[in-house]
Amino acid sequence: MLVMLASLLTYIGMGGHHPFGKPNPLVFSGDLLLLIGFIYLALTSSRWWPIWAAAFQFNGVCSHLVAWAAPKLVSKVYYSMTTAWGIPILIVMAVGVLMDQRASRRLENGGIQR
Repeated sequence: MLVMLASLLTYIGMGGHHPFGKPNPLVFSGDLLLLIGFIYLALTSSRWWPIWAAAFQFNGVCSHLVAWAAPKLVSKVYYSMTTAWGIPILIVMAVGVLMDQRASRRLENGGIQR
């Protein structure tokens, strides 16, 4: 649900003429909300993948902060820094869920199967 809300905020934030010509508060809000969600999930889960997802998302949020600290930053660099972490997050989520499902099946079957 949080991923969908963050995606919606990003979609709305991208509607401007040059969405990455300066720091984008809507995209930042979506990324920050997603970071908070991943941190909460990491703190309440016994799985490892939410920690990795939170770490990658933290990098994306920090790239927004860099854009505010260095306003003369070129828009392509800002865009690259904020979007580069999306694919690793999705990969970690997919691999983590698959590994968690496999571990659950092993436990249901009474032990380790190879």
